[in-house]
Amino acid sequence: MKMLTLQSNQTDRVVSQMAATVRGRQRKEAKLLELRERREAKIREKEFWNSEIAILKAHLSRTGCATDGPEYMEKQVELLCRMPQDLDECIDEVDEDAMEGDEPTSPVATDDINIAAARAREFALFEILKRSHHEASKKLKSQNIKSREVRRIEQQTALAAILVAQEADIRRLKSQQELEMQAFEETQKSSSKADEDNAASNERLYGMLPKFVADVMKTGGAVEPRPFECLAFLTADIVSFTNLSSKSSAKQVVSLLNRLYSQMDDVIDSFEDIYKLETIGDAYNVVAGLNTQETGQPKDFALNMVECAQRFVEIVKNLDMSDQIQDSIQMRIGVHVGPAVGGVANPAMPKYSLFGDTVTITGQMEQTSRPMEVHVSAPTYELIKDVFECEVSEAVAILDGKQRMGAWWLLHKKSRSGSNLRLGASR
Repeated sequence: MKMLTLQSNQTDRVVSQMAATVRGRQRKEAKLLELRERREAKIREKEFWNSEIAILKAHLSRTGCATDGPEYMEKQVELLCRMPQDLDECIDEVDEDAMEGDEPTSPVATDDINIAAARAREFALFEILKRSHHEASKKLKSQNIKSREVRRIEQQTALAAILVAQEADIRRLKSQQELEMQAFEETQKSSSKADEDNAASNERLYGMLPKFVADVMKTGGAVEPRPFECLAFLTADIVSFTNLSSKSSAKQVVSLLNRLYSQMDDVIDSFEDIYKLETIGDAYNVVAGLNTQETGQPKDFALNMVECAQRFVEIVKNLDMSDQIQDSIQMRIGVHVGPAVGGVANPAMPKYSLFGDTVTITGQMEQTSRPMEVHVSAPTYELIKDVFECEVSEAVAILDGKQRMGAWWLLHKKSRSGSNLRLGASR
């Protein structure tokens, strides 16, 4: 009997020891599980905050802000205020071997040990640990959700502030761009107006002076006197203009001259190189060959000039005299070719003038001309006789009256074909 009792006690002690060993192992496993969960939670938390820091740096980089240094740290503390301070600490692995000594070594009483009760206690302890773990995980998850929501709101607030600042900058830049565009448009308008004024000034200047003279004066240079080897001159004069003007009103005289000279100017504009020298009263003086002295030929100058003279005669024949005291007027025209000297006599009031015997002889040809006819000198006739029919005139006393020069009446252009002579090159 005693032997059976001893064996039973021995069995109970073994069972108790085994139960204690199982309980120690279970406690160790529960502790290991808790440590692993805490470590994984720290890892997830660290990964989350690292991603938030990366997002913040990417946003600051896009907006041109610093991503390191004191300024960045201030922004990180301001925007990520809930980030733990020990985020950079190293997360150690769970050392299972260090926990080997945690198993209970103290002897366990063998008396009154109820295996079923021990198992029930172990199961209850396991349930408590499981419930504690679940509650801890749930609490940590809830805290993470709240933290993320707070961070999301803070980030949205910061982003909204950045967007407001960007919109303000964009509005400021747009306003500045509009002002610059307005200034540019004003500059363009001023430049265009200056170009138009310059073009109008050039047109008026070219109307007052030969082109080569106007180009020199625009640059501020001095126009040197220039000899011309051969020019063609024309002088036209209204017959009995003094008598007509004495009987007409000032308005009638001005209207008549304006109408006549405007049509004659149109004729001159149709030729490439005929320039109006001046109009003094009823005298109208033009010259051909100024701008093409080096490239043109004297024959071209003479042909263009007599062509122009014929068209002047046609203008006078068809002139509107409805507002005048007489039905028609007549004109005398003289043409001569020869050398001359040109220059600007008064730079303050620039006017290009030509001097020499050729100018004087042209005037004498006009004075000895018959009304509504063109009186040409012998040098002119020699240049145009192949193209125009002419009738010999009495010799004209020229210069001081001691010399005489042959003269001819211009009739009409010859009708023969095959002529390749250049006449009145129109613009």
